Amino acid sequence: MKRMIVGFSLLALMSALTVARVSAGPAGSLQTECASSPPAPWASVDSPAPGVGEAKRHYLADALPGIGSRVTDTWLSDDGGRTVLNVGVKLPTEADAAALQAALGRHPDMTLPVRVVPQAYSGDELDSFQEKIHAYARSQEIPISSSVRPDISRIEVTVQPKYLALALPALLSLVPPCVLDTTAGDPIVYSNYSRTDMPPSKGGKYEEVREAGVTYFCTTGFIYELNGSGQQPIRVSTAGHCTQGVQTIYDYLDDDVGSSVSPNLLRKVGEPAPADGVFWDPEGPRSDNENYVIKDTNNQVRVDAGYTPGDVSLGDEVCRTGYTSGTDCGNLLQKNFDYTLHYLDFTNGNELQKDVDNGLVAEPNSADGDSGGPIWVALVGPPARCAALGITSGSQSDGDVVFTATSTIGTQLGGHIWTGD
Repeated sequence: MKRMIVGFSLLALMSALTVARVSAGPAGSLQTECASSPPAPWASVDSPAPGVGEAKRHYLADALPGIGSRVTDTWLSDDGGRTVLNVGVKLPTEADAAALQAALGRHPDMTLPVRVVPQAYSGDELDSFQEKIHAYARSQEIPISSSVRPDISRIEVTVQPKYLALALPALLSLVPPCVLDTTAGDPIVYSNYSRTDMPPSKGGKYEEVREAGVTYFCTTGFIYELNGSGQQPIRVSTAGHCTQGVQTIYDYLDDDVGSSVSPNLLRKVGEPAPADGVFWDPEGPRSDNENYVIKDTNNQVRVDAGYTPGDVSLGDEVCRTGYTSGTDCGNLLQKNFDYTLHYLDFTNGNELQKDVDNGLVAEPNSADGDSGGPIWVALVGPPARCAALGITSGSQSDGDVVFTATSTIGTQLGGHIWTGD
């Protein structure tokens, strides 16, 4: 019986962000002007509040282009016998209450006093803001470090002093008001193990393709060398459902880093597919590629061997690395696993499905964007070493990762796991 599996490329969505005003703060820092208000007492709750229906809420957004995108909710409360209209705003600035009152005052049906109630950003939202901040800093080669503070809904950023005046306006333009606390500090050295830019190409990095105006992202798999004598061309592997046809591959910083090549083992005509895999051709010289898998921001693992499913037994520990989920390890649960993969036709967004033979299943869970990422077995070190076993194809309903064997991809596409020159 075939199992139903969902492929894990991810549709990337972007939203517009606003810019905060800036004033001088303590020596060596600049801060946005941010007000602090206690939560309103809850007397009655309507979302939106009576008199602030959806049309009027849109009116608020239209009247306040700098605030409207941050208005989260409205409700009424009793304040000592006086009815107050509460407006939830993501990290309000000092000017928001006055601006909201003025906007409501121009509306004939709005007669209530207004209280702005601060609403915090979620950890996921703060993480996405942090990614934008670091992407900008990398593109400008500005040394920074940052820390996400969900407890105060802030991102604390340290910038080398000589770059602070240059960087701050740009950084503020990337995030909503009152999210960023920026301080001048000692130079910060970037980690060698960033997942977001190439070169170098190695396992566990962000990759994306674009089709019909839509962006899909996945994770780079192991580096292969085409079979033959001497130093043959290098190829990067990923899941077959992550590309379609000959497509340009981009990294997180929107740099063109390569192009997919045929055949695509999943998308080629005929069933079942022997594996969910494809190669892409990286730009640049052979030296732009490294036989490593990024484990986390401070550690990577050298790829010293290629394993077949016959080299591992059920219960052995295997590790999964993905751009979204990072690295996690668990037991190998199944081999010779036949499954049905659900994935997308990039040209029209329709769902496709195909049977795939001889997959494997392991405990580490996967998430959207992890597809194509390395599945590896740790070898005795030091240094940290591993053997390539597979790349992520999808996930079962319970979260266990389903992957396709790297040895099968190599056999079908005429390559072998590259272990360095």
